[in-house]
Amino acid sequence: MIDGTTIGLLSLIALGVIGGGITEEIYNRGYFINVLKSVFKNQNIGLWVSAMLSILFFVIGHLPTDALGWFDILVPTIAYTLLFIFTKRLTAPMVAHGIYNMTAILSTYQLYYP
Repeated sequence: MIDGTTIGLLSLIALGVIGGGITEEIYNRGYFINVLKSVFKNQNIGLWVSAMLSILFFVIGHLPTDALGWFDILVPTIAYTLLFIFTKRLTAPMVAHGIYNMTAILSTYQLYYP
């Protein structure tokens, strides 16, 4: 998608922010954690178990193949999950994830199309 054009760049940013920042957060934090935690009698234990599973599934879903890939996915995913847990809102991890994706896209664009 990054073909050096402004349209290509804007399209990829939209995909990264909407597809990653919004859609992934709705499913991985909003739906997955909220639904799974309700399975447990103790909601606090359910919250942390579902948060750990959400992190695991999110990382595995991105298929990291090396240590750097694991680090690059795992650290932000933990941050997004903690943002969701402590703010009790999806907007914080959505914004953080969108900014992270946009920064990665712009950095890649700048590296290959200076």
